[in-house]
Amino acid sequence: IERLVGRHCRIRPSERPSAIERVVALTTQLRAMPLAAELALAKKALREVPFVIDPKGVTVTGKIALLYKDAGGQRTLVDYKTDRIGPEDVAKHALGHRYQLRVYIEAAENFLGVNLDRAFLAFLNPGILQNMLGEARAVELLPLVEGIHNRCFAPLSPCSRPCPFAGACGKL
Repeated sequence: IERLVGRHCRIRPSERPSAIERVVALTTQLRAMPLAAELALAKKALREVPFVIDPKGVTVTGKIALLYKDAGGQRTLVDYKTDRIGPEDVAKHALGHRYQLRVYIEAAENFLGVNLDRAFLAFLNPGILQNMLGEARAVELLPLVEGIHNRCFAPLSPCSRPCPFAGACGKL
């Protein structure tokens, strides 16, 4: 974990010990979730799946954290969330992530050809899975991707550390 944090996290060396602790805590929480047991029995699992969608000439690229087919044949998309929230706040926070999930659902179904049965947000901090397939599908795709393309979305909270997207913040 120490090597991965050093290689993949853009943080100061003095922040590494707390980052390592956080990764260990989140990994432990994930292993305790029912998702981990389901993944162990999955027929197939794909991680960090790249995609490109181009609805009406608006190109959006990204990566889906996890797509898998469980032992019963259900096709599931998962996006991990590390928000530091309590169980009582999961539903509210999940609604805020439905737009991102809508793009991932579009990519899975129309770019990758996977007909989804479930789309989970895995909130690692409280250890809760929230199925958002219906809520995310209800979001109109075209206005959403046009907004992404035109950088019409404001940051949800102020930045607290150096960020690779800092140059875009003034354009949001």
